[in-house]
Amino acid sequence: MKPRKISRDTRAAVGALFPQRSQPLSVLNSASEISSSSTLVSVHSEISSPASVLAPVHARALFSCPGLVIDETNWPVSPDLPVEIHFPWLRRREGVDKLTFAVELFDGVLAARAFDCEKRACQDGTSCIPCSSLLPKVEAVAVNATEHKAHTRKGLLTPSQLLEDNHRLIEQINGLKLQSLNDVRKIKRALGKLEDHSTLVMALAEADVPWLRKLLHTALKNGASIRAIVRLIEDALEAGYRPRGHSTEANDLALLIYRLGGANLLYALNQRLHIPSLRTLRKKMSFIKIAPTIGRISIDTVQKNIHNIIIVPFEHAARTTRRGVSLLIDETAAEEAAVYMPQSNSVGGLCWTHSHRVDPVLRTYDSALRITNALKAETVHLGKEVTVAGAHIVGEDGFYPLLAAPTCKSEDAGDMEFIFNTLIDAWKATGADQRVGPLWFVATDGDATRRKGGHKTFLHTPLPITSPLYGTLSNLPGLNLRTGNDLVTLDFDFKHVFKRFCTLIRSRAGMYLNNGRCINSFLLERYLTMIDGIDEAATCKLLYLDDPQDVPRAVSLMRAVITLSQIDPVKWALNSDDPYPNADKIADFDALKIIGHILDNLLQPYTNVNLTISEQVVHLSCFAHLLYASYRNQHRRLMPNQLYYDSQSMVKNAIFTIAKQQELDSAAPHYVPNLGRRPGDQFRYHRDADWSTNVGPY
Repeated sequence: MKPRKISRDTRAAVGALFPQRSQPLSVLNSASEISSSSTLVSVHSEISSPASVLAPVHARALFSCPGLVIDETNWPVSPDLPVEIHFPWLRRREGVDKLTFAVELFDGVLAARAFDCEKRACQDGTSCIPCSSLLPKVEAVAVNATEHKAHTRKGLLTPSQLLEDNHRLIEQINGLKLQSLNDVRKIKRALGKLEDHSTLVMALAEADVPWLRKLLHTALKNGASIRAIVRLIEDALEAGYRPRGHSTEANDLALLIYRLGGANLLYALNQRLHIPSLRTLRKKMSFIKIAPTIGRISIDTVQKNIHNIIIVPFEHAARTTRRGVSLLIDETAAEEAAVYMPQSNSVGGLCWTHSHRVDPVLRTYDSALRITNALKAETVHLGKEVTVAGAHIVGEDGFYPLLAAPTCKSEDAGDMEFIFNTLIDAWKATGADQRVGPLWFVATDGDATRRKGGHKTFLHTPLPITSPLYGTLSNLPGLNLRTGNDLVTLDFDFKHVFKRFCTLIRSRAGMYLNNGRCINSFLLERYLTMIDGIDEAATCKLLYLDDPQDVPRAVSLMRAVITLSQIDPVKWALNSDDPYPNADKIADFDALKIIGHILDNLLQPYTNVNLTISEQVVHLSCFAHLLYASYRNQHRRLMPNQLYYDSQSMVKNAIFTIAKQQELDSAAPHYVPNLGRRPGDQFRYHRDADWSTNVGPY
């Protein structure tokens, strides 16, 4: 058979177990070595001699059956190794794997013998017939000895195969030992990390390290380990941690502390909590120091603020590009109290409309008494709010406060005209119209007094034929071409318009459309649930608000009405279990289609950032014409006159501003929603969610 290869380790083990090399020999070769002249007597004498060893039967008598010799012809062998190492000796014991023949080894010769062996050889000296017939059985056992399959029972294996399994097990044991050592190291590492994490948790629980999140963020950004982070915390506790590179939130918090508590509170918290100092704030922010109005509003105070807040920073920045400018005016709530102004040694917080009745300068003790008596007699009042006015550069972010005057809310239209003219005159007197840009419009909210004053100030002069805007704007039928001096127009905050539209359709009175149907809260509550994603609870949230000033909720209601107007009630009834719509329901949806078109054309220019300026103008024009057609038919049943006036003024100002921008710089970016912002939101330092006052009069 084919020689069988065994490993070096197995060969070494076999050499230790079988030190003397034996080669299998055939019985015929053994018989030929016996001399023909030998006699049975000499053989008997050799066997019976004291030095002889007990031998197999075929060696005791020359003519006994030699059995079937197992050698390289019928059994796998390996070079330089005896054949018996490839024989499954364990199969000789009793059991299911026991061989069907006997095996004996003598003098290096391995022979198989049948259990019914005749004990005598044939005449030619070969094995008897039962032993000769063992060759197929021996070859079958040889095949099993040749193939070392996995999961073979140990009782079927040869010594060489057992040795190979043993070496394999030793290698597996060594691998498991190495793996166990690696696992021990991993466990030690994991226990170390767990201990580091436990230490970190204890440090976070017990240590009082300011700006700990900043420290952890910096350490993790630099790839520090847990142990290194713990050391950083320990160093921060021992030597003090001075964070650098404060975030925007930290700067805003420091600014709030400075505004509410002043420099002393900011310094104390900087030393304890390591928030940004006042010096850091001055490096990162532009501090604007506005001169408050003490007494009556004067052009000198406004000019001073324009020079310090706008012109000087623009000169330092070397800005030469002129942009359109809008003036924004609004009120913000303030603490109703008098304050001492050390710069002018006077009393602030008195309403500007009546403060001329008393001298606010504290020259003597009697001056304070006179102010007190005037407040008691109510000839002078403490300011309930602060009238805030400022400049906004069209197309840019930012608000530049120009006026802060306490008010007792007793102004009339004449006072508003005085404020408008004072601001415009101060702007031109300082030369800001040439250095920064021309005034284009004055924006405000829906205050009735400012509306009346603005109407008298900014709609008294028709657009001159000589104006460069006349050629464009005169070709727009229906556009009101009346302006104020220097073509200044009046604008209203679009967010206020949104809120007032939603307040109107939420009310019981509602809006009457051209077909006589009324869009109010009852109708909307009935139909809004037809929109996917809006149930009764969502409908109540849209229609019944806790805060009527909630602009995002107002926009959500407008979009819901627009979506509702696009539903066909007939198709809806066919696709649902609702009954076929009657005439009233169809009329309701006809009215919803009209109001949906109005609201959609109002909302798109201010919320869809993908529109071009031409598309914005188309939407605004469509809104203005639809609103005019509905208002001409229903008048006050559609909406109050004030809301109609504010809406049309807003559209008019947008058209005028676009024409002015084309004339000033047609290449500059321009976007309708960026025309103006509420100055109260920009000027206000802090306000609670319930709109309670948290700021002083200045």
